[in-house]
Amino acid sequence: MIIKLQKGFSENRAINISYCILILVAMLTFCCSLFAAVPQISGGGSHSLVLKQDGTVWTWGGNHAGQLGDGTTNPRKFVIQVKGLEDVVSIAAGWEHNLAVKSDGTVWAWGNNRFGQLGDGTNETRNTPVKVKTIKDVTEIDAGFYHSIALLSDGTVWVWGNNELDQVGDGTKSDANKPTQVQGMNTVVAVSGGNHHNLALKADGTLWAWGANGYGQLGDGTVMESSIPAPVHDFNGAVFIASGNNYNVAVKADGSIWGWGMNTYGQLGNGTLTNSKIPIRINGLNNSVSIATGGYHALILQQDGTVLSMGYNRTGQLGTGSTSNYQYTTLKVQGLSDVISIATGYYHSLALKKDGTIWAWGNNEYGQLGDGTLNYKKLPIPSHIKLDQTITPAPKEGR
Repeated sequence: MIIKLQKGFSENRAINISYCILILVAMLTFCCSLFAAVPQISGGGSHSLVLKQDGTVWTWGGNHAGQLGDGTTNPRKFVIQVKGLEDVVSIAAGWEHNLAVKSDGTVWAWGNNRFGQLGDGTNETRNTPVKVKTIKDVTEIDAGFYHSIALLSDGTVWVWGNNELDQVGDGTKSDANKPTQVQGMNTVVAVSGGNHHNLALKADGTLWAWGANGYGQLGDGTVMESSIPAPVHDFNGAVFIASGNNYNVAVKADGSIWGWGMNTYGQLGNGTLTNSKIPIRINGLNNSVSIATGGYHALILQQDGTVLSMGYNRTGQLGTGSTSNYQYTTLKVQGLSDVISIATGYYHSLALKKDGTIWAWGNNEYGQLGDGTLNYKKLPIPSHIKLDQTITPAPKEGR
């Protein structure tokens, strides 16, 4: 979430007020979610996920691990409803699995479960949603490659799934097929899951990280992985965080954008291809609202409803009309305005506009753009779904 601060506040006062508001908004959001869902979009490895206002979840794209939740493993070029899910208030798509929070605070999961990332106490892959064990009162979720992370209403953080690179944060290398509490993580107001690492934003404005660190993605000035959350170096005041494949991007209260970790394709947007072990600022950006991080690319939503992009672009996921290998400074996504939400898959991108339409671009090998084709798109195109109207039945598919 993003808190817009009034002009004239000093930085410290603004940040302190913003975190009080963050906590209040989180509480109100959780309570109000009992009545209506806020529309959301999320991108997975090769699929896309949408939460409608009525609390139902819809999806399309790749499905070889059952991540579409329709009881099959067939890919879909058109939108379909996830079976058995109602009263959902939040969603998150991982590489091959998904998470959904219901209005009662329970979490449901489906898709690949090889490492226990569904949290149901087994390692059995599921093509329909199952309930995550042991946790309740969940306010936020995110999905990494093969692990999942949840924030509870009491400010604690829980992780489950693959633990090869310490992403579960329990001091072992053993995978966890049920949620495990991350020690020392209290008063947390936001979480984000990367491919094999995690971020947690505390109410005091500090940012903490743990897990894989081969590219400096923990932001502690080293490249040593850690099973214990450690503070990101000299970084305070974040109001929005997002984790990608070995890198992170954050928005501060002043609207500035900061990035760290892997930068092989310019995904940090700072004009270089050099990895960074500590947060660095992207120059010239002061009006940013939110961010979305994909495999090797990132999107930035601006206050005026336009979208910027940076990083890897071989499949057109930057939306600039080209498929240049990479872009290490920000460029404007062409043909998009009035955007209120953004999301990224591994090689594709999504945007939700004020009129309820969803636009997509980039890789479309499995139909993850939702336009009924398998053709990559270098520019945004409308998907076969609109969030302010009833979805009409999809045409019969053939592939």
